[in-house]
Amino acid sequence: AVCDDPAVVDYMRIVKRDLLKSVLFDLEALNKSRLEQTDIFVYPRNNMGKVWVRYADNTKNQIPAELEFLFTLSVTEATRTDPVLTAKIRETIRTEVMSLLKDTTVSVSKTLDRVRQLIKEHIVDIEMEAFGPKKDQKVYTLTNPKDQLTMGKIAYVTQEGKVSLRDDMRMSWGRLDEDLKK
Repeated sequence: AVCDDPAVVDYMRIVKRDLLKSVLFDLEALNKSRLEQTDIFVYPRNNMGKVWVRYADNTKNQIPAELEFLFTLSVTEATRTDPVLTAKIRETIRTEVMSLLKDTTVSVSKTLDRVRQLIKEHIVDIEMEAFGPKKDQKVYTLTNPKDQLTMGKIAYVTQEGKVSLRDDMRMSWGRLDEDLKK
């Protein structure tokens, strides 16, 4: 197993169980109402491995479906030193990124516009690195409707020595009001 954190292992077990239970239940119900010559198939969305995308310059390429997100936030000292507020900002950004990844087209500008609207009273500015293995793309459009981009995961060791997973979303917090106190 990639992760030995009991909470993550238990979560994965529950997800597998519930997914199978709901898919099988739906298929059984559909199967009862189908015509004799009708076959039913499930085509789940692919958000693992490589997916085909079209870049802004209209070229196509395969990229990992799991993206990493690197944000640089410019904030005041009060924001940076408030752990409750920084956790809230981090979760707001994560939630919005996950929502935007459901779209066929994902862009740095749309991500930043939406995030800025949600946290504008707590930050001075926010920037985001480009996507992709080379960090050189600002827009992706999926070419296959069955594919979906997602936030990558990173394995890490907890303080208890367990291996766990976390979102591949990193933030650096720059303080802008440092010179004002001199």
